[in-house]
Amino acid sequence: MKKDNYTKFLAGLIASTALFFSGCGNSENFVFTNTGPSVIPVNNAPVAVDDSFAALGNATVNQIAANGVLTNDTLNGGTISSFDSVGSQGGAIVLNADGSFSYTPVFGFVGAETFTYTLSNADGDSTATVTMTSTGRGFFVDNTAPDGGDGSQASPFDTLSEATAASASGDTVFVARGNGTSTGLSGAVTLKDGVNLIGEGSGLVLAQTIVAPGQAPLLTGPINCGGNNTVSGIDLQGSTADSIVINGVGNVTIDNTSSGDPTEQHIDIDNATGSVTVSDCVFGDLTVGGLDYVGIDQDSVGANFVFTNNSFTNSSGNNPGNAVDFQATGTSADFTMVYSGNTVTSVDTTDDFDNALEVDSDQDGGSFALTSDNNVITRADLNGMNIDSIQDNVSLSGSITNNMISDIGDQAGLDLDGNNGTWTITGNIIDNCADYCIGLFSNGMGGTYIVENNQLSNAVNGITVADSNGGDIFVAVRGNTIQNASVYSMTFVQGNPFDFCAVITNNTVSDDLNFSNFGSNSFDVEQFGNAMGDGLAAINTLNGASINIGANPVNSVAQGACALP
Repeated sequence: MKKDNYTKFLAGLIASTALFFSGCGNSENFVFTNTGPSVIPVNNAPVAVDDSFAALGNATVNQIAANGVLTNDTLNGGTISSFDSVGSQGGAIVLNADGSFSYTPVFGFVGAETFTYTLSNADGDSTATVTMTSTGRGFFVDNTAPDGGDGSQASPFDTLSEATAASASGDTVFVARGNGTSTGLSGAVTLKDGVNLIGEGSGLVLAQTIVAPGQAPLLTGPINCGGNNTVSGIDLQGSTADSIVINGVGNVTIDNTSSGDPTEQHIDIDNATGSVTVSDCVFGDLTVGGLDYVGIDQDSVGANFVFTNNSFTNSSGNNPGNAVDFQATGTSADFTMVYSGNTVTSVDTTDDFDNALEVDSDQDGGSFALTSDNNVITRADLNGMNIDSIQDNVSLSGSITNNMISDIGDQAGLDLDGNNGTWTITGNIIDNCADYCIGLFSNGMGGTYIVENNQLSNAVNGITVADSNGGDIFVAVRGNTIQNASVYSMTFVQGNPFDFCAVITNNTVSDDLNFSNFGSNSFDVEQFGNAMGDGLAAINTLNGASINIGANPVNSVAQGACALP
């Protein structure tokens, strides 16, 4: 393009562009025309989503906003515009703007009840359904309430007997602290199958709190369990028999409950089925000496028992039996027990428990498996724990770990007698035992024992292992520290024509080791070395202690020969 023509073209383009933007008229009449696509704002209606909550018959549920009906909704600026103040079954609803609400069913109603609410904004509405489901009723007791109540939360009974009579399976009897006395709450209580007894000490909590925890009400008992019960938040004092009875039923939980001064046992368990759990309970003095705090008697009926975080204390001057006593008789049955986190204490050596835990299996066949850990046992007349089997066809096994046991007046911190299963004994601290800290006896049945990383002190013998009355024994003793044994840090005795095989490594001791072979079968010790045990001395820290050998020699076998884990 020639220069003159280009100049004319550019001038025309500028003039046309100016005309396009200016239109007609001066600058005060300037109009900008947007020829692009239009953007139209989009406003959304709120979205309400259905909800479901647990309820309890005869009680008011108060749901806070953080868990209320709005938590799963999309508001889009909307608010609650309406709701049903009466539910589908006649219940009363109060719904607040923040989504919190209260629901009170008609007295006696159990089941599902619904109500609706609507969210609204300028762009629309959305309605959701709330379902309240109860599977049982609550019957409330307050001994300060006027006579004639119907047992609802709003109008409680003034006596416990009214509530237990009105209850049925699936119901909960809730007992308030009231005036702190047993007025209206004394005497025997019979819980029907499936009825729970909850005291204010635990509060009444479902998916939300109905009654906050407070002080426990005072009952006398006994409480007779009908099966499938929970007893919680109760203070039982002065029963004229046992405090709690579980006889021929199962699936019972005793939780956060205290018991003192019954004329018999705190808990009497006979032929329980299913499971029995006792946790976070406090057991004080008995009025009569020689009785067990918790007695379990099972005749040919298997069950599972759990005892956790309980306190057993004796300060009365009465010499009680065992804190927990388990007796099994009859024919084959299988049992498990968890015994963990409990505290067993006596005031002085004249008022001791016999054993913190006594297990005595005299049944023909079956099994017993124990898990015991993190218990604190202070002062016992006989043993900290005594596990004993009389029949040779019962398998007893388990683990005993991280317990603290001290001041045993007659025998051992741990005494296992006639246990033909496998036991792991690790991480325990045992001090001041009249005889031995740990005793393992075959009693005709043998057994396999793993004894590791325990701290043992101040006993006649730290560890005693004896093949008595027959039965093969396989024992691994590893990494233990044993101090101040007045006779032997460890003593191993074979007295019958059965096999004995031991692994003894990495232990630290201050007193002698003893090996007495009175039997005719092999008495094997891995890496024992020469006749005087030079190999054993090399793989343990003896601190000047000696190795004593009886009349018959010890057979040194290679590492791994005992095939112990």
